[in-house]
Amino acid sequence: SASSLAPSGVSLEPVDPRAEADVALMHGDAFRADAASASGWVALARLFDCEAHVVTIGPARAIGDLSGKRVDVGAAGSAGAATARRIFALIGVAATFHEASAEESMRRLARGETDAVVVIAPRPTLASAPKGSSLVSIPYPAALRDAFLPAELTQADLPQLVAGQPIDTVSIPALLVARPPAADSERQRKLERLAEALPAAATRLGGQPTRLQSKWQHANFAARTGLPAFAPAR
Repeated sequence: SASSLAPSGVSLEPVDPRAEADVALMHGDAFRADAASASGWVALARLFDCEAHVVTIGPARAIGDLSGKRVDVGAAGSAGAATARRIFALIGVAATFHEASAEESMRRLARGETDAVVVIAPRPTLASAPKGSSLVSIPYPAALRDAFLPAELTQADLPQLVAGQPIDTVSIPALLVARPPAADSERQRKLERLAEALPAAATRLGGQPTRLQSKWQHANFAARTGLPAFAPAR
């Protein structure tokens, strides 16, 4: 079947592993949390890390301060929403979650309808964050270390939200995955061409002055993903 791309208003938005797609971007934690979902996919590449950004207005400074609060986690059914819920659960912070797009969630934050907004994406601008917003820090306890990595959000990345020292957070790898193709099929050959083209494409994108330039420069196509690797026939 023909492949299609689903655009996102935030950035590259991975999809839920249960989605009907031939090739997709997904968060690496999804497969560790749901082994049954992993059985239907193979990995073409580990692309780059997506950081967790928790935006708030008010006194909260650490994710634990959001216990019992209202938290917008991402669009309904999105990988971002699932990953955000998983972070809160693994750290042991109970909150009331609401699903909405990042843009709508920022409007809700400005109106006082939610206490925090979670955006999991590679270097988003977060330009729609309300005036007076700040970022909440996320620790790196043992419960997160199976799927997540430690990360920092800096003033250089988000000058409107980081006033001084970097904010501790966590990140999750974005994986390019595919449904296993039938041997010697046209889809197998298409995936082979895609896999062969990826390193050169990443090099090209890493040379372009965009917000994702450094992300593409650090794409690691040889890294382990936790999924079976796509094996070209030749």
